[in-house]
Amino acid sequence: MLCVGATLPGRFAFQADKSVNNKLRLGIVGTANRGGANLNGVQGEYIAALCDFDSKYLANAAKRFPKATLDVDWRKLIDRVDLDAIVISTPDHLHGPVAAAALRAGKDVYCEKPLTHTVREARLLQEPECETPTRDPNGHPNPRGR
Repeated sequence: MLCVGATLPGRFAFQADKSVNNKLRLGIVGTANRGGANLNGVQGEYIAALCDFDSKYLANAAKRFPKATLDVDWRKLIDRVDLDAIVISTPDHLHGPVAAAALRAGKDVYCEKPLTHTVREARLLQEPECETPTRDPNGHPNPRGR
């Protein structure tokens, strides 16, 4: 599933009392500014990985989530099989590439707006390999039912 917007879906905000076995295992790409606000929105889930190319911001986020692994390369988060979803709060020009890679890896995605920086990136997200079995790239039910 792909969620795009300025606020996180309501299901994230009210799940702080769940056991770790019932929480989403999230990878966070971008931890400063809007990324910090998004971290607040998903703090009730299990933050398994943090990624930011700025080591200062990454270190600050790591203080809040000491069990999370740290990385400066978002592609390493995409490759991880233990993550359920990726939260993308990067500069705008990286939204599309990170979202496409995460969707192709079978991960659910929450991405800050704008989802893409160019029309070409938007078209790439419409390709079948970006669809999940139950959702299309926009998060709507997949009519092909793959």
